[in-house]
Amino acid sequence: MSIRYNIFPNLDLLLYVFEGDCAAKQYFDLYHEIHKQDARRHYGMKVLMDLSHGSIELENNSLSVAKQIIVNNRTDGRPRDRVAMLSTSSSLSKLKEAFVLIADDLPLELEVFHNIKDTIDWLGLSDHERQVLEIFKEAHS
Repeated sequence: MSIRYNIFPNLDLLLYVFEGDCAAKQYFDLYHEIHKQDARRHYGMKVLMDLSHGSIELENNSLSVAKQIIVNNRTDGRPRDRVAMLSTSSSLSKLKEAFVLIADDLPLELEVFHNIKDTIDWLGLSDHERQVLEIFKEAHS
């Protein structure tokens, strides 16, 4: 379906909002497009992938593509993003576990959450909770 994004520079936060069933390729294409075309995007950001109203459909090579992105970023010495995935589905946690196994020893800052409060805390945005909740609310209105 669709993936929207917004960047909040004052919070160093990138928010993706998934709506409906989204192909992993669609996400990877948007990931690369944002890095090329949005000057606000930099490596080492806090990233919230909101899948609470959507899902990501994996293709055969999706986990390999994700791993290659991490390998390329590590090789280039880029700071790691801190990625929180928010979902009502328990299957996303299983996907994260599979990705960790495939990623071998690559350093990851990736977690799956089922509520926004825990997500905010893990991203280190507790001091800005009210603002993040307002952003989250606006993203769904």
